[in-house]
Amino acid sequence: MVDTASDEKAKQQSKAPFIRTMGTHRRYEHLQECYMIGSPDRLNERIDDLRRGRTAVPRARSRHGRPQQIDLMAKRIVKQFSHGAITL
Repeated sequence: MVDTASDEKAKQQSKAPFIRTMGTHRRYEHLQECYMIGSPDRLNERIDDLRRGRTAVPRARSRHGRPQQIDLMAKRIVKQFSHGAITL
């Protein structure tokens, strides 16, 4: 996750680390559909869609193993939703 208002910028900055982690056997566009890649605002929209659709509780974790990513998720994503709507 990249702390920016621009979804395109967030996707672009996330691309290289995500490809390194996930490999090249799937297109990046497919990874964007399967994983939470994008700006915090876009991720909040996707989680809210899941929540309204009564999808199972989403689980958030950093694909890059950096504690800063968890802190950023806690600050920009998790606090947007009521207790129990998302778990880290």
